[in-house]
Amino acid sequence: MTIIRDLCYESLLTRHSDTLEFIPRLATHWSIAEDRKTFRFRINPKAHWSDGRPVTAADVVATWDLLNDRTILQPSMQVVYGRFERPEAISKYIVEVEAKEASWRDFLNFATMTILPAHEIADLDGAQFLSRFQFRPLAGSGPYALLPSDVRMQQYLTLRRREDYWGA
Repeated sequence: MTIIRDLCYESLLTRHSDTLEFIPRLATHWSIAEDRKTFRFRINPKAHWSDGRPVTAADVVATWDLLNDRTILQPSMQVVYGRFERPEAISKYIVEVEAKEASWRDFLNFATMTILPAHEIADLDGAQFLSRFQFRPLAGSGPYALLPSDVRMQQYLTLRRREDYWGA
């Protein structure tokens, strides 16, 4: 499932496999404040979900909210993302987050969090999310899309290359 996640969904940044330098994905720019706990990201205005809606700072906030809901049944997510205060959408494309305590892992963890579409998850708790999307894909921001019609449970699934992929 990691391959599907990586092809259909994106994070704010990724890392180069050789140099480990950060590479833009959904975010075009980022900054780390002097306190080493506050991070700001600017989302690429060209980024959009496979259903055509724009990727915004609200998507980052909604994703963080979902991952920190205990009913999603992934305690490791609360350990990782619970280290942060709730992110704030400063504007449509700017999101800021502050770590509760400084750690070298924090920027890496937040920057590489897989972002999900707020318009599909914002009003759901973890249990509702699992019930609704256990066998149904969300809109993605990546170069491939997985459509409900392309899934035959326990037999196959088909990923489709997005001709409208914003990051081509």
